[in-house]
Amino acid sequence: MKNKIFNIVISLIGLLIALSAMILLLMNDFLPVSIIKALPIFIFILIESILLITAIQMLFAKLIIAKLAAIPMILVMFLMAFFLINMPIYQLIMSSLIGVAYEVDTDQMFDVMSTGFKYFHIGIWISVTPIFIAGFWTMKKTTQKLPKNIDDYYPTTAKVLSCGFTDIIINNIPVYRLELEVVHYEGIYTVTKDIRIR
Repeated sequence: MKNKIFNIVISLIGLLIALSAMILLLMNDFLPVSIIKALPIFIFILIESILLITAIQMLFAKLIIAKLAAIPMILVMFLMAFFLINMPIYQLIMSSLIGVAYEVDTDQMFDVMSTGFKYFHIGIWISVTPIFIAGFWTMKKTTQKLPKNIDDYYPTTAKVLSCGFTDIIINNIPVYRLELEVVHYEGIYTVTKDIRIR
């Protein structure tokens, strides 16, 4: 239920962004200057809202990898805000839309870009490293109970121990995590498998 609400909200915000951008590009000659000046800020706030909602959705996910992935998302939010505040992006947009002359200090722009991307690269490495560790740990935990020689498998039966939603949807198909108890002639193994169920 929460995922559907999140998806509906994000879809509505995306529709607002598309409509606002279309109005700004196609009707800037007919709109009042005050609306033209307000629309880019409105679009930026909507984009930041999408990133924030997505990050919150990831934080409430059950998988630790999804929770950790919210950190780079928040980092991208701050990078976009940093560029908008410290670079004359808004002034350049206004210059192209309403014809206001604006002189760009290229040295300042390149300094801001260099500083922003330097800290962004450091932040990405710091925030992505735990995701790789968690992914490796999850993969190792999932496969450590399987016998090394898979060729010894024969058709057998398995009992479902648990089934839970993973908060992941791929092509509108929900992904569930099944925990199976597989009876093998050498013993009983517990296997965890993520599957898509229509």
